[in-house]
Amino acid sequence: MVMSHEWILLEYNEYNKYFYDTQSIRCDSQKYCSVRIKLIYTEKDRKSYLDELTKQNLSVHGYDSLRASEVQSKYNCAEKTATLTQIIDYDD
Repeated sequence: MVMSHEWILLEYNEYNKYFYDTQSIRCDSQKYCSVRIKLIYTEKDRKSYLDELTKQNLSVHGYDSLRASEVQSKYNCAEKTATLTQIIDYDD
């Protein structure tokens, strides 16, 4: 049986909308949890990101059409830190 993903709005601001996948939440212990988050970029955020890459003389190839990213994150609840374990970018 394939479980469908239910993306719930977590937060939004002038730059992004953040959603989390209710099916991806896993707690290995009382200390560690992981979750998949989706970021939907606004034009303002994409432009800001491209400007920053250009300032640092980095390639903007592919990022000019960036629309969304999915990020798998692992959280250390005791230390209040997060580690990104996977990033998948989506374009037009």
